[in-house]
Amino acid sequence: VYAYTYPHYLRHPCEKDTGRTLIKIGSTHRSAAARVRSQTRLTPCPEVGVLLRSWPTRRMLTMERWMHAILEAAGDTRSTAHPGSEWFMTRLDRLDHAAELMTLRAVP
Repeated sequence: VYAYTYPHYLRHPCEKDTGRTLIKIGSTHRSAAARVRSQTRLTPCPEVGVLLRSWPTRRMLTMERWMHAILEAAGDTRSTAHPGSEWFMTRLDRLDHAAELMTLRAVP
């Protein structure tokens, strides 16, 4: 399970008062860094994505769904600004808290 965003969203959070910004939470069988590169090095992408966190787990699809559910329960909405349903208006500390609830440990 991984989380990434674009440098612009880190520098300029979408919600200045809450600090929430667009972050994608997904899962992959290969390395999270390789997955982010493959998704963000496309012609329509203005920047290369920044991998924020990666949480190795054998139950990645289940954990990804749980992460999405925890964020939604906390009031972090799914974004309609990006295609797909894995982009959330959230903050990194919320992701860390969700991972802690799920006993996931981030790799450096």
